[in-house]
Amino acid sequence: MDTDNIQLWFEDFKSFEHISGNGCSVDSQYRLKWQMRGMTINVLETVTKNNLPDELCLFEDADKVKNELQILFVEVGEGETQIKITCKYSGAWKFVEMMAPGAFKKKSNSTLESFKYFVEKAS
Repeated sequence: MDTDNIQLWFEDFKSFEHISGNGCSVDSQYRLKWQMRGMTINVLETVTKNNLPDELCLFEDADKVKNELQILFVEVGEGETQIKITCKYSGAWKFVEMMAPGAFKKKSNSTLESFKYFVEKAS
């Protein structure tokens, strides 16, 4: 997994550390760190399914927060791929989701747009 460029497109991202496993194989773990609004957020991410280039599933564990992510890569035309992300939140994020509906979708779309710009600029 190439992690050298994550900071170029993932806002607030600070670091990536490989903990265990082989690349993106099932049960591989990574520690990710973000700095947002003065808070440091540490996440332990575990690969739960790897069917790349079509699908990647992750479990994220942070203080009082758990996320299950399914990321689908769907070819929509020659040289064009649509990314579909399904998230299941638990813990404190459920409360945040109720209080600020649409906030997660807005942040996810912003991150995906940054990634799209980064990829297209590199091409």
